[in-house]
Amino acid sequence: MQSEPTEEGKANPPARIFLLIGGLLAFTGGLIIVLSSFTGTFTQRGACLGIVATNDGWMVLDQSLTLVPYKDVQCRPGPLLRYGEGELLDRPEFRPFLNRWKEAVALHPQLPDRLSEIELRRNGDAVFFASEGRLRIELEAGVRTWPHTLLPLLQAAEAKGWNRGFVDLKDEDALLIQAR
Repeated sequence: MQSEPTEEGKANPPARIFLLIGGLLAFTGGLIIVLSSFTGTFTQRGACLGIVATNDGWMVLDQSLTLVPYKDVQCRPGPLLRYGEGELLDRPEFRPFLNRWKEAVALHPQLPDRLSEIELRRNGDAVFFASEGRLRIELEAGVRTWPHTLLPLLQAAEAKGWNRGFVDLKDEDALLIQAR
């Protein structure tokens, strides 16, 4: 004769289902966290140089100095680049600045996050607007070492609580003094 199994040694079928669903949700959540951390490091590697308004809509200037549609970028877009009329990449007066800006972002990938806007002027000068407050940094075209010292200058201004006003960088000496 066979005896029937006791109820004590047997788990309820609904409890098994809840346990299975809970485990599946925990696994899926962990997988999402791991994948998002990988994609986060990939997007941080490719810092973009800025957002540009074109006839084709908003474009992003990437590290190879090409314009990519905003929806296709795999990085943080960076500050708004204002430059007047025409196409940014067709204007040779902006090429030296763009090459130095590319160098600055390569040295300090977090630099674009600290700026809200960059205004490029026809004579090669540039004006940086900090994203915190209303701090403006005016840079003359003759200052060539700014890619190395712009971030320390912004960090010093933030540390001292400067969120308004402007810094005028007319030559290399002014940049060194301001960076201290």
